[in-house]
Amino acid sequence: MKAVLILINGNYRSNKHEEDLIKDIISTVCTNTDAEGANALNVKTYDETDLLKLMMPNIDDNTFKGVDTFKNKLISFCNKIHETVGDPILFHTDEDFKLEFIKYFVNDSTFRTDHKEVITYLVKRVGVKTNKSVVINILKDFHLENIGKYIKEINDVVELV
Repeated sequence: MKAVLILINGNYRSNKHEEDLIKDIISTVCTNTDAEGANALNVKTYDETDLLKLMMPNIDDNTFKGVDTFKNKLISFCNKIHETVGDPILFHTDEDFKLEFIKYFVNDSTFRTDHKEVITYLVKRVGVKTNKSVVINILKDFHLENIGKYIKEINDVVELV
């Protein structure tokens, strides 16, 4: 199966012109392909509203429920740290935050399991110059730019991930 989408930026001069154009397209396709039979070609016309619906997925569409991007997983990871340990800027020193985070990280296997993909990524990327500015920016927004280093330090000693 092949598809060709032709977008017309304008209007047909009349209904007759629309019919003629569609007939010409059908004729050209049938002449230049090996498609045969009544179901060989399916022509649908869409107006601008229909096209927008086709091209822009509906957030409520069941097809897209459950799709979770790495960005969303990273944000969830950062939110969970803020909920359970707190925001690093609220601690007296970075070392105070690090100590609380290490206690939480080592003792909460559910957290490690739920966020395994993010944790693994952060451990592997520590010290690597990356162009993943989205990841860096999210971590900075949550004041967690050192979290990968902390996890790597823990993992080097205890190997939790």
